[in-house]
Formats: sequence, structure tokens, C-alpha cells
Amino acid sequence: QAEATVDLAKRYFLALSADDELELIMAERRATQKSLDRVSAMYDKKMAVVTDLLDLKARVDLLAAQEVDARNQIRLSRAGLSEIVGRPINEPLSRIRNDIALQAPAKSMDTWVAQAIDSNPLLKARESSLDVANAAVREGKGGHYPTLTFTLGAQQSDVGYDNTLSPRSDSYVATIGVRVPIYSGGSTSARVRGLYNEQLATEQDVESVRRQVVKETTNAYLTAFSSVEKIRANKNALASAEQSSIAAQKAFSYGVVNAVDVLTSVQNEFKARRDLLKAQYDFITNLFILNRWAGRPPQESVDSVNVWLGGANPAVEKAAESVLKNKP
Repeated sequence: QAEATVDLAKRYFLALSADDELELIMAERRATQKSLDRVSAMYDKKMAVVTDLLDLKARVDLLAAQEVDARNQIRLSRAGLSEIVGRPINEPLSRIRNDIALQAPAKSMDTWVAQAIDSNPLLKARESSLDVANAAVREGKGGHYPTLTFTLGAQQSDVGYDNTLSPRSDSYVATIGVRVPIYSGGSTSARVRGLYNEQLATEQDVESVRRQVVKETTNAYLTAFSSVEKIRANKNALASAEQSSIAAQKAFSYGVVNAVDVLTSVQNEFKARRDLLKAQYDFITNLFILNRWAGRPPQESVDSVNVWLGGANPAVEKAAESVLKNKP
């Protein structure tokens, strides 16, 4: 279930990112087209150079091609999301709320690592295998030790020779048997050596998985914290890019800068928007990964993310419910 939840989160935000990309491309195309119309009018009046006009036309054409690709990516990402959910996804996807700050995990990294070592399903399965291997070694070593058997038996009979009736007789038997292994051709020792080798291999497997759990949990935790800082930096970058775009538009109207400078500022603004959205999606997906390695219930991850998504749109809730219900 935890793996399925992480897969669901990745596909959900991939689909949401595809929606965002189309909207950003369309918005950038409208803004660039507006600049193109403006420069075209100025060019007709001999107030703009042809290179500015051609640069803007080339950018509009490129954005038109990117829009076609973005629409195809939406179809592909929705198909991937539908595959894991088991039904077509046609409704709008919930977006990240702007009134709630994305926060890194409150617990310390050592706490997360300790929880992962204690609760990770993969590690617990390997530890159970080690318990079985240890028990097998103990059982195999028992083949070298003497064995004692004690048997009690009782019999009552009133049937004599040739099925004739006879007086009832009661008989009781107590048997004690002692078996002392002296030599069995080395089969017991060979079996124990084989069991020891299996035990050693299982111990190494457990240690390998434990190190992997510690590594992946640590990486996910540190990435979550760095993602929060990255989101904050991207917000500042977006604010600066928006101001730069506005300033470039005004400067162009005064003839201080050319159309290429305006085009560059618009591109920087939309790049900042993409970077911010990607950082937010990466942060949330990484929290799913952290919870998976820590062995936390998948539903807790879904519930916390639904708060950030608003929860008004049932798309992610239905998807999570379907995945958690159908996965073994």
C-alpha cells in the first residue's frame, strides 16, 4: 500500500504539472502575442526594427508548438493516473492552496530514522526471515544431541483365541527410549553448515536492508527540508521576475529597452512560475517517500496532503481510496 500511495502521488502531481504547463504556455503565448501585436504596429510606423518583430514571431510559433506537446502530455499523464486508479480521470485536479504554508516534518531526523528501523515493512520482513533462519540452525544443531522418548500405552481385551470370549485383561506399557547419535556419515554436520551459511546470508541481507532504510529515510528527510527552502527562494524569485517583467514593459514603452528584453523578462517570469510549482510538487511527493520508508500508514500521508490541496475536489481522495482498497 505504501508503494502504491507513492506511485499515486507521483502520477497525480505529474498530471497536475502537465495541466500547469499548458496553462503557463498559453499565458506566455498570450503575453508574447500582445507584445508582437504592439511591435508589429510600431514596425508599420517605422518605430521598431525588424529583428524585434521576427524574434517575437519566432517565440509565438515556438509556444504554439509547445502547446500542442503540452496537450499531449496532459492526455498521457491522465492515462497514467487512470491506470493506477482504475477509472478515467476527467475532472479537474485539486491544486495546492495558497493560504497554507508547506512545512517540513516537525520531528528530528534521528526520530524519523528510529521509526523507520522499527516500522519499515521491508526491514521487518527481513528480520522475520532471520528469526526463521536462527530457529532452523537451533533445530539442526539438535541432531548432535541425544534424544529421549517416553511412551505410555494401555490395552483392554476380552477376546481370546479364534475370537472366543475370554476373561477381560488389562495391559499397560511404559517405554523409555534413549537415542545417542554416534556417527551419521557427516550428514548432520553438513546440514548444520548449510543452515549456518543461510543464516549468515540472511543476516547480511537484513543489514543491507537496514542500511538502505537509514539511507533513504535520511535522504528523504534532508530533501524535504531543502525543498522548503527552495520553495521560499522560488517565491522570492517569482516576485522579482514579476517586477522585472513589469519594469521591462514600461521601459519598452519609453523606448529604453527593445522587444527582446521584454521577451526575456516574460520568459524569466514564467520559468520562475514553473520552478515554484515543481518545487512544491517535489516537496509533497518527497513527504510520501519519507512516510513510506518510515513505515507510516499510507492514509495518514493522503490525509495530510488533502489539507494542502484543499480537499474540496474529490479526485485525489477517490484515487487514494481506490488504490488503498485494491492493492494487496
